[in-house]
Amino acid sequence: MSNYTDISLDERCEQAVALRQEGQYDEARRAFEGILAEDPDHRLARLELGLVELFTGEFDAGRETLEEVVRREPEWFEARVHLAKTYAMVGRNEDACREFLTVVKRAPEDSLPHVEAKKQLTYFPSDLIESVRHPPD
Repeated sequence: MSNYTDISLDERCEQAVALRQEGQYDEARRAFEGILAEDPDHRLARLELGLVELFTGEFDAGRETLEEVVRREPEWFEARVHLAKTYAMVGRNEDACREFLTVVKRAPEDSLPHVEAKKQLTYFPSDLIESVRHPPD
């Protein structure tokens, strides 16, 4: 890996993503945390840190990190899809459906998040989707 002082935060983040994809979670975590120490608003580093937390079994921390990402950037649909999948993974199916429905409603139809959210909704019972779509008064 390059000397961190010679490359931009975005390049460092790309390298950290590669580490995560290779399963080098400890190294990736350190890199993402270092980026966030320098730029707490670096959205990709925060999202990727949340994924590392999930992949290492820190489900509450990963969920909280992804929730923070979505709070900061509610129109970042890729983050919403990751959060929705996390909710589904831990049995929070209503929350998962709500996030997937938000993506389907707001994201461009030809976007990957829209397509993925629509696909994921097929795994949920239609009555659950309808109860989330139209909650009782």
